[in-house]
Amino acid sequence: MSILEALEKKQKQLLVLAGQEAVIVNEVYTELFNEKKKNDIEIKRFKIEKNTNLDQINVEAKNSSLFTQKSIYMFSCSNLNFARDAKNMIIDLSKNSNGDLVVFHFEKDDVKTFKNSKFYNDISRHSYDIFALEPGAYEFKNMILKRAKYHALNIEEDALSLFISLVDGNFTFAENELKKLKLIHETKNIRLKDVAEAISGNTKYDGFYLLDLFISGNVKETKKVIDSLRNDNADPIMMSGLLSWFFKPIVKMKIDNIELSSKKLLEYRVFGQSQENSKRLYKLLTVKQLEACLLRLIEIDLVSKGIRIGDAWNELEKFILGLARIIHRKKGKEIWTLKAT
Repeated sequence: MSILEALEKKQKQLLVLAGQEAVIVNEVYTELFNEKKKNDIEIKRFKIEKNTNLDQINVEAKNSSLFTQKSIYMFSCSNLNFARDAKNMIIDLSKNSNGDLVVFHFEKDDVKTFKNSKFYNDISRHSYDIFALEPGAYEFKNMILKRAKYHALNIEEDALSLFISLVDGNFTFAENELKKLKLIHETKNIRLKDVAEAISGNTKYDGFYLLDLFISGNVKETKKVIDSLRNDNADPIMMSGLLSWFFKPIVKMKIDNIELSSKKLLEYRVFGQSQENSKRLYKLLTVKQLEACLLRLIEIDLVSKGIRIGDAWNELEKFILGLARIIHRKKGKEIWTLKAT
């Protein structure tokens, strides 16, 4: 349901927008400006501060256009310390009977202060409210699902788990990645492979193919794929995110001494070939080795994001090839032991 449809359903003519989160604010403004174009509605925008000239705003706000039937009055402020007359004007406009829409945008993330204000208490009875804040960890998944639905995308559960891990709580980044998936896949289901391919864009190989290679101990082919991904400008942040997503459940199960099974891996949202890779690592590496892998990936992620100095791809290459060599040697010992017996 669109914002305007929600307003109509609730029979409200005042839209309150509080906060500065870019994705939500842009969605609100985009819908309003699309409505302007679609129905030739006039938009009148006013910035209200403590010393704003209210006489001029009053004239403009009450000067109905000769060429449009409706108007959208958009008021914005970053401080509630403005004249009571201006607040009364907003309230009066929102009670109009000619179908005009009034929008009030409080351009600060201090929504708690806004909701405790007398002005909000005066308008909340006849307003439809949208709070533009970064979603917390507990609501992040639901917000991603809502944005996916908005873009007409159906993300399968395992793909959603990986996607959330890769965007690392960054809602704006998540929105951009959803738009990219929309452009590539239109309205079809988004699978695990689709999210993984987004890591490497239009490159020849994807992150899961690289996982298959280095966990099998194929050092030569692993090096070849790393070079290809690097030359094709694959995102190191996304790549380190994929590896962290893969290692976390293995480390947890190894520490807790949980018997690894397909059923248990499903509980941790590990599917398909990733299950076989998980079983192989669980068997070949010790708890200390797996913990060291996860800690190293955290360090690489900090380099990828510019928090620590270094070249992210150099660090990824050293980590992946080093692990591939360890696995290759361990597999070799297993084969020799079997032959000896």
